[in-house]
Amino acid sequence: AKYNLAICYMDGIGTQKDKEKAFDLFLESTIQPYKSTVRSRVGCHFQSGKGAKKNIIRSFKWYLKSAKNGYVKSQICVGSCYECGKGTDKNEIEAFKWY
Repeated sequence: AKYNLAICYMDGIGTQKDKEKAFDLFLESTIQPYKSTVRSRVGCHFQSGKGAKKNIIRSFKWYLKSAKNGYVKSQICVGSCYECGKGTDKNEIEAFKWY
């Protein structure tokens, strides 16, 4: 339910847009272990700085949590982070593994 409410705040569905409130709700909903999509979204917020202070290292960590649970979009993000050295050390071998 918190995930869906976060989307409402993010997109302004039935309420004013509030990216910070959306981020807080996304973060709260990551507690549920099957929410790999939410963990990926938290990574996106840290990467872009929308709703949360930009932090590439935290972004990578959230993408990695999601990727380890099999979420393909996050696996691609982790590969990209390793390839470019964003939020982690540059490592082309690790990048290849995640792609």
